[in-house]
Amino acid sequence: MLLAIVALIGTAGAVFTLTKAAYDVGSPAWLVVTIDRILLVLMVIEILHTVRVSFNEGALVCEPFLIVGLIASIRRVLVITLESSQAQESGKTTPDINDLFNSSMIELCVLGGLILVMVFSIYLLRGGKRTIADRLNP
Repeated sequence: MLLAIVALIGTAGAVFTLTKAAYDVGSPAWLVVTIDRILLVLMVIEILHTVRVSFNEGALVCEPFLIVGLIASIRRVLVITLESSQAQESGKTTPDINDLFNSSMIELCVLGGLILVMVFSIYLLRGGKRTIADRLNP
């Protein structure tokens, strides 16, 4: 029940920041916050679904947790990309902006590897449920 309330509050917050972004067209800062909030709501909804499935089946299922991790990683990639593009828009190159860019690129590479591992894990989990006849006749 609490997760559903958090999802509703997060949705209301995302709508609020979306209206702020619509009024302040020149600044992409509100757009970054809106995308971040929407992806956070998606994560909470996926966690809610995972908890519901776990209660129904009586055991923990790995795949929904991997999907939550995948959404969280993609969310972080999008936020880093948007924040670094805003920092680069000023056109000035300072040591702080260069350090931010370098740390952002390292984090993006690590997140990219993590996303690939999670996608491969989901593929293996789904592939393990198929029979030989399903693999021969897709």
